[in-house]
Amino acid sequence: MSFQFLEAFYLIIPWALFCSIIFMNQHLAVTWLIKHVSPRFLANFTRYSRTKLVLHIILVFLAGLCLIWALAGPYASGNIKHKGDSRNVFFIIDSSYSMEARDSYLLSKSALHTMSRFESAKEILIELVDELKEDKIGIITFSGSSMIHATPTYDHVSIKSLLKNLTLHSLEGTGSRFSNPMQDLIHVAEFKPDGYLAIILSDGEPMPLKQDYTEELETLETIGMPIYTIGLGTKVGASVSLPDPEDVYNGDPVPKIVKVIKTYRKPRILKEISDTTDARYYELEGGTWVQDVARNLKNV
Repeated sequence: MSFQFLEAFYLIIPWALFCSIIFMNQHLAVTWLIKHVSPRFLANFTRYSRTKLVLHIILVFLAGLCLIWALAGPYASGNIKHKGDSRNVFFIIDSSYSMEARDSYLLSKSALHTMSRFESAKEILIELVDELKEDKIGIITFSGSSMIHATPTYDHVSIKSLLKNLTLHSLEGTGSRFSNPMQDLIHVAEFKPDGYLAIILSDGEPMPLKQDYTEELETLETIGMPIYTIGLGTKVGASVSLPDPEDVYNGDPVPKIVKVIKTYRKPRILKEISDTTDARYYELEGGTWVQDVARNLKNV
C-alpha cells in the first residue's frame, strides 16, 4: 500500500491533541457529577459513565484516523503479467482553462450527464485504461506548457488514481500550445525507442490562435507514431469565467471574475494531427462510445 499525500498523516498529531483535550474536560465533568450527584438522579445530567466516555472518545479518534487515511490518498500497486505485443500508449489531456467549460456530454459506462470538458476527459480515459489491459500507459497534460506525469507503465491502478487527481494548469500557464506535447512525445521516443501511440483529448481551441507545429508533426509522421484525437465540448460552445489570478494565488474562496469568454469545440487542429499521423479523430457526443475508440485502438 502506498500513499499520494504522506504529509496528511501529520494531521494525526493535532487530532490526537484535540481528542485528548475533549476527553480530559469530559472526564473531569463526569467525575464531578459522579461525586456530587446521587446515582438515582445521575441520568438526568449525563448519559456518560467513565467506560462509555472512553469508548466514545476512542470511536471519535478512529473516525478521524479514517478521514486522514482517505485524505492521504492510499493506492495499491503491483506487477501485471503482459504479452510481448503490448504497446506504449500516451494519454494527452488539454489542461487549459477552456476545458473548464461545462458542455461535455459523457457517453460511457456512466450515466449521460453534463460535466466539464476536463472532468469528462478524465472519465473517458479511466474507462480506456480498463479497455487497454495489455498496454503500458503514460500521461501528459498541456496548456501553455506541458508536463509528463507518467511514462508508460503497466501499473494501471496508479494511472487511474493519477487521472482522478489531475487538475487544470494554473492561469499563468493557460492557453493550448499543441507543439509542446508533441515535443514531449518526440523526446520520449528518442530517449527510449519503442512502439508508441498517443491519444489527445482537447476542445481543439488553440491559444494563441496562430501556432506553428509543422516540424513536430512531420517528425511524428516520420517515426510512425499515430496520434488519435478526441474532440470535447460542443459547436455551440459554453461560457467560462476567468478569475483574478492574484486572488486564486492568494487562496481567495470567492475570487473576482475578470473576464467571461465563450469557448467552442474546434476540430481543425485535432483532425490535422490525426490525419497526418495516419490515425483517426473522434467526437464521442456524436454517437461514438469509448468502447468504439478502444476497439479501433486494439486493431492498430
